[in-house]
Amino acid sequence: MNSVTLNERSRQLFGGCSEELLTETVHALSAFHRIQATDGYRLAAKEAARRLACVGLPADIRTYPADFQTTYLTQGMFRGWRCSEGWLEITTPFCERAADYSVQEMSLIQRSASLDAAQRELPIFYAPEGVQPETFCEDMHGGLLFVENNFDAWLGRAAALGACGIITCSIPEIAPVRVDLANDPQLKDAHGNLSFHAFSETQETALAGFAITPACARRLREACIALAQTHERPTARACVKSEFYDSTVENVMTFLPGQTEEEVLITAHLCHPRSSVNDNVSGVACAMEAMRVLHEQITGGMLPTPRRGIRLLLIPEFTGTYAYLASEPERAARTIAAINADMVGARQDGRTGPVVMVDTPDAAHAFLGDLMECVMDGIAQECRFGSGFVPLHLQKRVPFTPGSDHEIFSDPSVGIPSIAMTQWPDRTYHTSADDAAHLDPAILRRVAAMIASGAYTAASFCRQDAEQILPYTARRFFARADALRRSSAENSRTAMYFLLETWRKTLEDMHRTLPQQEQENAKLLFAPEYALAAQLLQSAETPLAPKTESLRRVPQRLFRAPLAMRPFENGLSDALREELSSIRKSFPGLMGLTNRILYAVDGSRSIGLIASFVEAETGVSCERFCESWLEFLAQAGLVQF
Repeated sequence: MNSVTLNERSRQLFGGCSEELLTETVHALSAFHRIQATDGYRLAAKEAARRLACVGLPADIRTYPADFQTTYLTQGMFRGWRCSEGWLEITTPFCERAADYSVQEMSLIQRSASLDAAQRELPIFYAPEGVQPETFCEDMHGGLLFVENNFDAWLGRAAALGACGIITCSIPEIAPVRVDLANDPQLKDAHGNLSFHAFSETQETALAGFAITPACARRLREACIALAQTHERPTARACVKSEFYDSTVENVMTFLPGQTEEEVLITAHLCHPRSSVNDNVSGVACAMEAMRVLHEQITGGMLPTPRRGIRLLLIPEFTGTYAYLASEPERAARTIAAINADMVGARQDGRTGPVVMVDTPDAAHAFLGDLMECVMDGIAQECRFGSGFVPLHLQKRVPFTPGSDHEIFSDPSVGIPSIAMTQWPDRTYHTSADDAAHLDPAILRRVAAMIASGAYTAASFCRQDAEQILPYTARRFFARADALRRSSAENSRTAMYFLLETWRKTLEDMHRTLPQQEQENAKLLFAPEYALAAQLLQSAETPLAPKTESLRRVPQRLFRAPLAMRPFENGLSDALREELSSIRKSFPGLMGLTNRILYAVDGSRSIGLIASFVEAETGVSCERFCESWLEFLAQAGLVQF
């Protein structure tokens, strides 16, 4: 048994983390324009590998094809893109250089098509807020479409109506920290991080795209409205010189060996435009620093060699994870947990929220979130107050929320429970205002230590760690059980059943993670926890069999990992695309449950039980949507009954 407690180990690792090295890494990597499958990303990958090697961590850069022929699991790959020039100049009724790639790369939508209109005036067609693409019928041949927000929804319509390009702001509000952008001193002149997603040559050449600032968007909107009174339009000149080519994407890996072949994974995505510092140079820097301090303290004898190895994986977001899982299935099968770092270092000045730990989904029945909460509490013991301590920063644990690579790893078909370390809200999110001044080295240091301690604890997990973590597991389930006990919802007792089953499986997961020689003796440690869960289960209601034959069908997944929606949709037939559109219209707001539904497809649950399981976790009734979504996937050949 390790004589150092989990909290002591966390503080020890915190003491070894360097704000100076973290800041150096941030400045070095943020200098690159890190668009996936481009030269800028490759240079950033080489720099990350070089910096790892300099601290004694030899790094391997794995290369994967980025072309229209390659698919990893359900992630179809896109091609590389390079741009030498791109600008947009409003010429009527005012003159303004609204976008200039040579000044700010984000002012050009990533993967923009070429456009030669430097010497001719292009009419600008305005689609006001609230107008739906299918109801907009202007003949825009040779013109530019201007939509202020949600530009993705307009791409097909713009191309179909003959537009050669699109102008947009598309920086969504994040109340209360990001509102009224056109009057915000920091954000009114910022550009959004926007991208086209092309999976065919036709899509690549469809549209040029310009991401203008909120202040410019307001001026252009006002001009469009004013000129419409006399049946006139604003005009612009524009030029984009770009090309697409078969390329590659790169993952950067380094490894701290353990005593067995099992592994724990630390991940962070290396992509995004220059500078995109919090999103996500911050996560990369913290992940690299976590590996450095672990290497230093293990080789220096301050920490024993862990039972499991610890692997660092720096990736282009989503695509790199799909490529890794498809190319390394045996290694993935030996990986017991993952910690994903994505947006973790912003200054907590009222414009950015706390350090957030995003928990695993219920379907993963994992204790990793409990482990990480214990680690975070150890790091937070910063200032003595009475008989305890208070932190000098804000931190919070939240239930599972999708949105980064942890969503892929945590899918039970992949089987690598993953938490995410992040921050929310962040008022500079996906804008050019996300720069180095936005970061706080002290926050970076804390998160690096959290990642290091979490990874090491998972890698060396022992009975002493379990004794510290079990109270966190119990409190988590007690809190949810108490909320259900007090609930008047009709399904609360059924939800209690699913909750307590998840608790039992979580305890089993923790017990199995112990060294084999400790598992027998640890039965006495776990016995009271199992007994309490069983006692509470008596107050729950076993789910009834679904009432209809349709809901009693048991779906089987025919694919691994979450569905990569963009390439999936691109490959659909017209009939299936229309069916998917109909589902979206029939169930507004429920498409965010698609992966949770797939997580719950375990080969034994019926459609009705899957819907009940998802509702128990989210509180959202989704039976009809669940049935429609799984039937649609069956039509697409991804599910069978």
